[in-house]
Amino acid sequence: RSPSLFAAGAVREALNERGAGPAMTVVPRTAQEMRELVAVKLDSRLLRGLERISGSDFRYRLPGRDRTTHFGTIVIRYSSPLAAGRMASLPSLRRGYFRNSKILIRYSVAVLGRLLFVAYSESSGDRRIVEAIAALPARFAKAATQAPIQWDEPDASTPVP
Repeated sequence: RSPSLFAAGAVREALNERGAGPAMTVVPRTAQEMRELVAVKLDSRLLRGLERISGSDFRYRLPGRDRTTHFGTIVIRYSSPLAAGRMASLPSLRRGYFRNSKILIRYSVAVLGRLLFVAYSESSGDRRIVEAIAALPARFAKAATQAPIQWDEPDASTPVP
């Protein structure tokens, strides 16, 4: 099951207005784009020992509005849950905001087996998206208690050199 699509659905749900959900567009990102994003905005140490990296941008257009709301994901696969957990414990991941950004970009982190999942938004001025991103780790934990889930990103099929 894709953690990116699970998270994108949670954000879409949070953006519902009077029962009308926003239209959602998915823009897959390349492994190289994700490597650069992680190195510059999070912590280059996250790239050590990874097996694969992928990510997607999601754009939500609310009914009757001209502009879109942004939500992005980064999925890093390591060799084991222990390795993913070690990476999640890096002090730089506890800050909750991307570094080297002109605007404050919030993010949250979840360890999903061998995956380190990062959710972020360039639309951090929208309270609903901020709350949805903050709640994602708990939503992943709740989903795992309801049924065993094998999290994996289908577009993470290209190994990183």
